[in-house]
Amino acid sequence: MQPRSKHTIPSLDGLRAISILLVVCSHASLAFGAVARARPLGQLGVQVFFVISGYLITTLLLREWERTGGLDLTGFYVRRTTRILPAYLAFLGVLAVAASIGWIALPPNARWWPALTFTSNIASTNTWFTGHSWSLSVEEQFYVSWPIAFAFLGPRRARWLALAVFLGGSPVRALVFAATHHGLQAVTLNHDFIAVGCVLALAEKELRISPRWQALMRSRWMWLMPATALALQLALSGRMQWQLTAYVLAVLPILAVAIAVTVAWCVEQSGGRVGRILNSRPMRAVGVLSYSIYLWQEPFLAPKHLGSLPVCLIAIAACASLSYYFVERPGLAFRRVIGASLLPRWHEDESPAVGLAD
Repeated sequence: MQPRSKHTIPSLDGLRAISILLVVCSHASLAFGAVARARPLGQLGVQVFFVISGYLITTLLLREWERTGGLDLTGFYVRRTTRILPAYLAFLGVLAVAASIGWIALPPNARWWPALTFTSNIASTNTWFTGHSWSLSVEEQFYVSWPIAFAFLGPRRARWLALAVFLGGSPVRALVFAATHHGLQAVTLNHDFIAVGCVLALAEKELRISPRWQALMRSRWMWLMPATALALQLALSGRMQWQLTAYVLAVLPILAVAIAVTVAWCVEQSGGRVGRILNSRPMRAVGVLSYSIYLWQEPFLAPKHLGSLPVCLIAIAACASLSYYFVERPGLAFRRVIGASLLPRWHEDESPAVGLAD
């Protein structure tokens, strides 16, 4: 087992890098017809982001609780807001300008309000360009509700709440699927993926002293866990009715557990071969940029794409870099200034990298 840094959790940036690459490959396959088998992988990439979000946000909340005996909710929301909104609003602003001058064509029924209110997992934006905001909406709903629940319940009872949300995910999806016959709407109800990450964080201390858990983490067969998640995603996320039914009702909770155990394995065994790859400089660099990449890949990998695949990939990298260095980083500097000056209990997150939207 590798010692954990006080300020970072190893392997998570590398996992974020893999996740965003899965999303880009999936959308590139839709836009350009390249690597058709990669199409189901985008959802898997987003699900990994969700598990990481639940795990890391809960870890940060738990550390603050143990350090201070409570939570500074105002400080939490300032950190999340100044981390997420600047890049997101800049992206939406550029899209609005591009649409107004005719660079991109939005459908007549396109709606901005679901993206602006982080409710596009409930009400569609009706356009590809902001369609990916559904996943940001799931995470924002988690960021708003979970810290309040955690502060009210405390770590022990919060663990039971997270477990209940995870166990309730499949029945809720089944009800939505039965009521709407809309597979996509049911599949995007991914709050249980975030919840299983929360459970992992809250149970981590007990797991780390469990001989059986540590034996599992050191097992030479642990590679079967991510392999199983990948195989299930490729085999059962198709459009045939039996595939969709099995995926919605049975496969998604198995995927959530497999991803959570894989995240724990990558963190615990960060000094192994897989860990060395995940913690390499290129993987960490892509992981740090993953939020901006996720925002900006959507318009360039639209079904009616804006150029050749190499040109689009270069454009994504350029826009993501500009967003990170000229929007995200100034936003982080701004939050340090207002946090230190206005909030008596202000402290910075011990790890700036969280999930899809942070």
